Amino acid sequence: PTPARTSQIARATNLVWSSLKFYCSVRDGTLEPDMQRTTPLCMAQYSRLFGTARIPGRGVDTVQLNQDSNHIVVMSRGHVYFLEVLGR
Repeated sequence: PTPARTSQIARATNLVWSSLKFYCSVRDGTLEPDMQRTTPLCMAQYSRLFGTARIPGRGVDTVQLNQDSNHIVVMSRGHVYFLEVLGR
């Protein structure tokens, strides 16, 4: 790694960019399937990797999926930022 790539902001930017590229390939159905030797593995769970939230409840929590989610949440120095990262 070069010094320009080791700063926290550079790593965070790369993480967000790479995650969005992965999300778009899952959403568009262009992600190559994971393989175990010559057998493709089920990748149905990848669609629930993004836009999913665990909602606390009395006695039991629930999991909700919002497929229209187009934002990320960034927390920094006690502040929470809601950033729209995908266009409609």
